[in-house]
Amino acid sequence: MKQIKAKIISNSRIKPSYFKMVMRARTAGPGEPVRAGQFINVRVTGRAGVLLRKPLSIYSACGKEHSIEVLYKVVGRGTEVLSRKAGGDELDIIAPLGNGYELPKKPQPVILIGGGTGTASIHFLAETLIEAGFSDVKALIGARDRENVICEKDLNKAGCEVQVATDDGSKGIRGYVSCLFESLAASAGPSMAVYACGPRPMLREVVRISRKFKVPCQVSLEEYMACGVGACMSCVVKTRKPSGGSSKQFVYKRVCSEGPVFDGSEIIWE
Repeated sequence: MKQIKAKIISNSRIKPSYFKMVMRARTAGPGEPVRAGQFINVRVTGRAGVLLRKPLSIYSACGKEHSIEVLYKVVGRGTEVLSRKAGGDELDIIAPLGNGYELPKKPQPVILIGGGTGTASIHFLAETLIEAGFSDVKALIGARDRENVICEKDLNKAGCEVQVATDDGSKGIRGYVSCLFESLAASAGPSMAVYACGPRPMLREVVRISRKFKVPCQVSLEEYMACGVGACMSCVVKTRKPSGGSSKQFVYKRVCSEGPVFDGSEIIWE
């Protein structure tokens, strides 16, 4: 983890409300690569009232070129300010933060599930898996409508078989992405690994289905973060004690520092 100045290479609109930003920054030393599932925390300047840094999932990274890509949606003042940054501008970032996904220890089918901007996190994971030699990687994307489907082309380019579900049926199947997952899980059996990032209700359902078919599932949580480094305790979630037990027996864990990636069965989904 380092606090550094990152130079913006490009900041382009890819959908009406979505932007992809490419930055150049030395985030880690030799042998310390940025991992899929980690994030950066960006200091937003340029408008009064934006006090907290903005956590953004890493969309892609290249250690050799010292580049980091992030994909974000304009939803408030902070991201609106970010959308007006241009090539040559500098950003104060802390990176990389959090723990990343753990890859399967042997070749097996992998299903990646992304909802909304959570799809950015699974894109980096898809690149990592394909580079590591995994050949059977499916990516399931869920969105409200076709205008909010992101990363589809890039996931195809990375080498994934992509399927889409939208709430209104304007692209892919009509329904939730969890329905796509349940259909695949029923036919694939327990010899697969599942990774998901997106809204909490989606993750809860993905974990339920994973348990039903007895497949391992890692989830990346999108909790509100204030500091991003584990100091303020604003992003804690309830997790089961190592010995298991009921939801009444729990410990708090910080999403920013002990996550954002967790074993899905560890989280208490209240």
